[in-house]
Amino acid sequence: MAKWTEEQLAAIEARDKNVIVSAAAGSGKTAVLVERIIGIITDESLGADVDSLLVVTFTNAAAAEMKERISAAVSKKIELNPQSEHLHRQLALLGRANIMTIHAFCTKLIRNFYVKLDIDPSARIADESECALLKSDALDGVLEEMFEKEDNEDFVAFAESVKDETGFNNLKKTILNTYENIQSLPFPLYWLKNAVNKFVLDENGLEGSLYGKMFIENCYKEIWALILRLTAVKDFVPFEYLDNFTNDIYEFTRMKNALEEDDYDKAYDIVNSFEFSRLPRKKKETDEAEAKNAQAVRNEVKDIFKKMKENYFFRTFEEMEEDMRFCIPALKGLYECVEKFTEIYTEMKKEKNAIDFNDLEHMAVKILYNFDENSGLFAVSEEAETLQRDFYEIMTDEYQDSNIVQEMILNALSGRGKNMPNRFMVGDVKQSIYRFRQADPSVFMGKIKSLADDENSKVIYLSKNFRSRKNVLDSINFIFRQIMSEETGLIDYNENEALYYGADFSQSNDRNTSYETELDIIELKEGTEETDEDEEDMTSAQKELIFIAERIQKLIGDGFKVLDKESGEYRNIRYGDIVVLLRSTRSWAGAAEEIFRNYSIPVFAGGDSGYFNKKEVALIVSFLKVIDNSYQDIPVMVVLKSYVYNVSDDELAQIRCFADNENFIENVREYIQNGNNENIKEKLKRFADDIDKWKKTAPFITVRELLWQIYTQTGYYDYAGALPMGKIKQANLTMLLERAESAAQTGIKSLFDFINYIEKIEKNAVETGEAKVLNENENVVRIMTIHKSKGLEFPVVFVSGLGKGFNISDISESYIFHSKIGVGCDYLNSQTRVCRKTAAKTVIAEKIRQELIEEEMRVLYVALTRAKEKLILTCGVKDIEKTRMKWCSNSSATGHMKEYYVRSAHRYIDWIGAAVASHKDADSLRAGIYIGKSDDCSNWSINIIDGSEKENSEEDVPEGNMPVEGNMPLIEEKPSFDVFSALSYEYPYKKFADISASISISEIKRNYQKELLEEPEIKQEYKRPDFTKEVSKLTSAQKGTAIHTVMEHLDFRKKYTKEELKEFTKYLREISVITEEEEKSVNLRKIENFILSPIGERIRNADTVKKETPFAMEISAYEAYGDENYRQCDEKVVVHGIVDCYFSEENKTVLLDYKTDYVPKGEENGFFDKYKIQLDIYSLAIERSTGRKVDEKYIYSFYLDKFIKM
Repeated sequence: MAKWTEEQLAAIEARDKNVIVSAAAGSGKTAVLVERIIGIITDESLGADVDSLLVVTFTNAAAAEMKERISAAVSKKIELNPQSEHLHRQLALLGRANIMTIHAFCTKLIRNFYVKLDIDPSARIADESECALLKSDALDGVLEEMFEKEDNEDFVAFAESVKDETGFNNLKKTILNTYENIQSLPFPLYWLKNAVNKFVLDENGLEGSLYGKMFIENCYKEIWALILRLTAVKDFVPFEYLDNFTNDIYEFTRMKNALEEDDYDKAYDIVNSFEFSRLPRKKKETDEAEAKNAQAVRNEVKDIFKKMKENYFFRTFEEMEEDMRFCIPALKGLYECVEKFTEIYTEMKKEKNAIDFNDLEHMAVKILYNFDENSGLFAVSEEAETLQRDFYEIMTDEYQDSNIVQEMILNALSGRGKNMPNRFMVGDVKQSIYRFRQADPSVFMGKIKSLADDENSKVIYLSKNFRSRKNVLDSINFIFRQIMSEETGLIDYNENEALYYGADFSQSNDRNTSYETELDIIELKEGTEETDEDEEDMTSAQKELIFIAERIQKLIGDGFKVLDKESGEYRNIRYGDIVVLLRSTRSWAGAAEEIFRNYSIPVFAGGDSGYFNKKEVALIVSFLKVIDNSYQDIPVMVVLKSYVYNVSDDELAQIRCFADNENFIENVREYIQNGNNENIKEKLKRFADDIDKWKKTAPFITVRELLWQIYTQTGYYDYAGALPMGKIKQANLTMLLERAESAAQTGIKSLFDFINYIEKIEKNAVETGEAKVLNENENVVRIMTIHKSKGLEFPVVFVSGLGKGFNISDISESYIFHSKIGVGCDYLNSQTRVCRKTAAKTVIAEKIRQELIEEEMRVLYVALTRAKEKLILTCGVKDIEKTRMKWCSNSSATGHMKEYYVRSAHRYIDWIGAAVASHKDADSLRAGIYIGKSDDCSNWSINIIDGSEKENSEEDVPEGNMPVEGNMPLIEEKPSFDVFSALSYEYPYKKFADISASISISEIKRNYQKELLEEPEIKQEYKRPDFTKEVSKLTSAQKGTAIHTVMEHLDFRKKYTKEELKEFTKYLREISVITEEEEKSVNLRKIENFILSPIGERIRNADTVKKETPFAMEISAYEAYGDENYRQCDEKVVVHGIVDCYFSEENKTVLLDYKTDYVPKGEENGFFDKYKIQLDIYSLAIERSTGRKVDEKYIYSFYLDKFIKM
């Protein structure tokens, strides 16, 4: 039985109350939620069945995992009380339990109340790619209608207000951004209309409006921050500077007093007449460090004052009112465009019988509420009151990522029809990092405040962390106690929010292992004027990555000790224990992979570069482009250069120069006819034959079927699987099949249309991440974004790129929005081309900037809390002396840092550096600077590294690659050798030229089969009429792949029943490992027969079991090709493949390969013979990698339902 803390028990056992649980990172909140569910449904006195609970999870995978946990727990209770009908009923009802994402619940709601919505109940949910393309077409429709409209003055004003140098891209972008921004609100168009009306100021003018009040408040905060900054150092400045500092404080106080009286114009006059006096010369006896510090602070204040003056004191209130009046027509034009876009986009979706994710939430609101557009009032509907009685309790996981629409939906369903408290919410506002998905952390904070004093409610804090070593927690607490407060981070990092040690880490006695937190700062040189900013950033990133690679190698080489999760014993660190977290991997992933592999570090970098930029996907798309239209030079050359045809750059150049045709494909055809290099001709002929064959086939089959033919007939799918990160490459290829099938369902069925669809996705920059199949046991260093790491944990975490600036580009758009304030825009006069911010945009931009900074703080918290044992922070910093001075002057040995400094930070290291500067271990940061020290209990190692040591020098370049200086030697007029003989030279090993450097096991098998069988005649398959075909029927090969996928994920140690297999395949479908069609195609009886067989029993009892093991090894060309011409050849070939399964028992090693092929009656022996060579090579691979001989080899035929010993 689990041992729960007092706070966890309170959360599990609280009944008949609204409960909100603020659960810190690693505090076991999911386990608490599951235990609460189990407690409710197994307590017969409550009368609550599992399907009377609504449990909202953040992801489908989380919902599936929760159901699995509940099923296991209820099954255990049934074992103890097998006669309980109530428990058996819970197990039976679990399949229809409302444990799902908010979108899944909304879908269910819409299916039940579609009549109220006037939609087709069979409407499907369109994917993001399809929606992006529909939106693009809808935007074209909007502009077409608006330009044709007669009285379109407002639209023209709007179009002129958007800075668009060429075309209408920015205009479209503004309409789309506006539409998407307001989707997080329950009544989007109503809100936008009201926001536009706020620009029409009443008789009180700007000063009496929300914008004016916030404007003055922001001015006050800025000036007060300057006063505090100067006051903090005034008593420590050299005497000769004292008058200057005193006068500055006096003038700033005058400005502050004017604003306190709400007299902006008076403050405006003072600000615009003020000038900083010049500091006098430093006296000889004045301390140099004190003088430098005073000068640095005053320069900092000057910079802040200059920016404040530009942002807030650029116009009088009267002039700002005029600017806002000028913008009203443009804002009305914006509203018209968004309204028209909503209408057209909605109609387009209706035509395709589709809805998007935003529709799900808004339709749910329409079902659950009655809304009066005139008054803006809404009330719970009769349907909602009926549904309330269906739910005993409503539980929300990851509540911090909710938005106002989702909160309204769940509120409408709560109360059990009797206004009873029945909400249970669990989350951690410090981990709310999904602003870009419209998550609103203020919903969580508002709920805590509203429930804190309610006797029918309970607020519980889970602060004990069961994930991390104590020093990791102490280090995190040390930083966040200083930087996170209500003013700077939405929440005060007090004793309720701090992390407390709850894990059990025994002490490691290894001398090479230190668990202190590291801060490694790489000092960078200032870029030259000629250095491009992106190039400079990349150079900085490379230096940082080189340092990280060297640090990883040292951890591995020193045998750094980590606690093994399974055994509970210390072991040497593996690459798979390490993660490098970055805010964004977009510009780092490629460089990281290259640098790490140069250091022989196995690495997986999940970049943000886009799915269609993945090499394996880009190649297959090139195949499709060539099949559709061969007169495209780049796709043709990409395909020829690939592994499939292996045409080198030199050979491509020969083909290009062979004839003077306009298109490369014409040169290819001409070379096939008249070329003089037989090797090149053979490659080109193979290419041409393949393309011609697929061209003939393409009109008669689906794009998915065409893709599968390319994968199997070229062997590329198998080849990709044997490459590094082969599983991910294969998953990306499988995802392309799924995309083709999804596109076909939306009417994109022809090859031309599918290629056009892909090009539109790329043009519209639709986010299409790669497939996610990396197993947690893969021994590779992972490089991932902080967002992707949420919910994960790693023994050693590098948080890197901390010197990169925050992205606050959101506030630079022409039109910006805030749900609680309204809309802000620039004043742009198309006649004078004068552009400036309005007062509304100024205050909204500042509010958004503050919220972005708050979220960056939470992102940093998520990053640091991923570490279990050791935390290593790295960054590159220019001008380390100036930076150290800034950190130290803003450091706080006790309490919070000053609000103005925290809010003005533009990168993570400015927070961390200033926080750590006061630590007892930070002597290297404080060198020569005198500030107070903190005696915090965390242990740090702080290192400043010379960045020039991380540059590649000529000494690192191999001799053959050294740069050549000086002039090239002159060519002799008369050659000293016989030119004719040289040009007539014939390569003596020409017969070995066709040997590939690398070959897949599938190719070897095919070569072997050719010796056993004559090639069968390929018959032309004609298209069958549609009415004779089954819809979306999987091919035999696809069914076989589905069975292999299930076998790959099965736990061979477990003896599954058919029902358990059914649940397992359902789980695989829910987490998107297999599709619904593939799930249906899997014959569970055959898998059950395999599990229950004698070999299955042996596997369960084996000492070790290995599945899906990739290999690559060298064998002789003769072994690979079986060609007598190669018997005397010394060349080696790398053969690669994946072994299905092998296991060890006592002193035996047993190889097992499973096949799904159809076996004609009487041809069993031929079937086994054709796989003999494959199993022989698998055996050799196992023997070479393990050093143990394979004693037994088996094939299991799923078709025949039997094992065959080879």
